[in-house]
Amino acid sequence: MTKSHGQESTVRGYPVSILVHEMKRTTSKGRAKKTHGKIGRREFATSVGAAVGLSLLPKALMGARSRIEYIRKTIPPISVPTYGGRRYWDRVPDTLDLAERARLAINALTRLADPEADYECWFTLQVNRKPMVMSHEWSDYVGQQPKFMEALTLLRTVTGDTRDPEAELGMIKAAAHMLGEDGLNYQPIHGRPWALMESCGRPVTTGTAFSTGLGAGEIKRVDQNPTVMAVGQFSDAYSCGRMPLAMTLWYERDKNPFWSRF
Repeated sequence: MTKSHGQESTVRGYPVSILVHEMKRTTSKGRAKKTHGKIGRREFATSVGAAVGLSLLPKALMGARSRIEYIRKTIPPISVPTYGGRRYWDRVPDTLDLAERARLAINALTRLADPEADYECWFTLQVNRKPMVMSHEWSDYVGQQPKFMEALTLLRTVTGDTRDPEAELGMIKAAAHMLGEDGLNYQPIHGRPWALMESCGRPVTTGTAFSTGLGAGEIKRVDQNPTVMAVGQFSDAYSCGRMPLAMTLWYERDKNPFWSRF
């Protein structure tokens, strides 16, 4: 059984609001039971699978709707075309099947996507928590979402696997909303309470690979910087460098002129 909710707590005197998935061990009859002591490999896999599985529910069943304030309010029509290719049965040596490995990777990448957060992928799994917790944090896009989207396109090309198309389409639409007119990738703050928080609940500071460009006297906690908070967006070199790789693949795949503008 999984439970998704907004966790309210205080860390080092700072109020914290982080969206998390809690994972509980389940009995064979589906009833949840508390986790005490060590958790085995099978229970770990079951718990992770349950937490990820919750993200597959439609928004109508998940409850809350996204209120993320993007820099680009409107985007052109975007779709995910059918992947071409030919399928056939054949006898092959019982060796490593790269296509099957790729399908497993597609399963992981699409099921990590959170519909409540416009298909932003959960980034961290805290296995030392009882129950275990998957959480969003500020580096969801800084650290992984752009390369996940790039990999997903390539993996579908390898396999022709089209499972969970709504997750891929949701990721791509969110990425389009984050593109500024200057071609940079802007991550929204408002509507994403974890945007300036680390997974452990600590506020992001200018000493943790983050600079607001205000110089030596800049405010250390980014969420206390009035300029950043008023604008409601921030850009970083990593996602700006990785997003063009995914966008290039999308343009090669569907020829949507929107991607060629940047």
